[in-house]
Amino acid sequence: MESANNHLKLEDHNQSHGDIINPDPNAGDASANKSIGSSVQESDFNAALDQAVDAFGDAKGKAKDLKGKVGDTLGEFKDTAFDAFDAFDKAKSQAGALLNEAKNKDGENPNDNKSKGSQSGEKVADLDKSAKSQSGSSSSGSKSAEDGLHVSPDALADTKSLDPTQVRNEENLAARLGANGDFLDGGGGSNTVIGAGGSDIIRGDTEGSFNTVTTGTGKDLITLGQEATNRVFDFDPANDQFGLTDSLTLDSILFGQGTNPQTGGLDQPLDSKNNTVVVDKTSEHILASLTFTNVGDISDQNFVQVSSQDLDRLAAGATGQAAKAA
Repeated sequence: MESANNHLKLEDHNQSHGDIINPDPNAGDASANKSIGSSVQESDFNAALDQAVDAFGDAKGKAKDLKGKVGDTLGEFKDTAFDAFDAFDKAKSQAGALLNEAKNKDGENPNDNKSKGSQSGEKVADLDKSAKSQSGSSSSGSKSAEDGLHVSPDALADTKSLDPTQVRNEENLAARLGANGDFLDGGGGSNTVIGAGGSDIIRGDTEGSFNTVTTGTGKDLITLGQEATNRVFDFDPANDQFGLTDSLTLDSILFGQGTNPQTGGLDQPLDSKNNTVVVDKTSEHILASLTFTNVGDISDQNFVQVSSQDLDRLAAGATGQAAKAA
């Protein structure tokens, strides 16, 4: 019994130590195994979490640096934009100041531009009217080319002056007029005078007058005076003459060939290249323009001197005869 008990005790002892000496590797303490596994997993998680925190910290730092750089760039852009706006404002202010200054100047003389434009337009209109009514404008270089009644002697070709010894006085106008001649006085302004078949005396010396004259078949005399102009058709160099009145001097008379290329019929300028032009050199005023006449056909013999008093008496007589006839 005792040995049996001892044996039992031994088994009990072996059994009590069996769990320690011979443990079942597949049936160990579940809670112990679980505790070990949990410890390993938690350690790995903490390490990963630490890595994540570190990575986040790095990212946060980089983000902060990037934000700083972006902020600097935005600041530079903002500064540049402000500079541009400041420049624009300054330019706008300067433009406004200039505009106000211009408006103030216009306000001081509001009609200046209008007046200048009006004067310019009126001048152009006057030139056009004069050119049309008085056979166009004269050549370049004339003293008063705008009215077509003046021309510089330099603008003429083959110019000639009178020889005073070759110009005689016409002493008896009435005798020259004869029985068949007519005394034709256009007076002032613009006139058209048509000669007849006798030896006519055509008065073209009234200052300020412009006469378009057609001579007849006789020995006609056309009087010339200061600041009077005669456009003469059918001038016959072999018979017709110009009578220079007291308002002119022999040494002031010059005649030459026109050089203006415009040659359009009745509307040709007085100094057309087709015309011989008689000029008062002192004023450069055109006294006569002989249409379709070559200057080579004109000489001293085509000029005579006449007395203004004789012309006035002849005019008075002609007026009295006209009154009796009426």
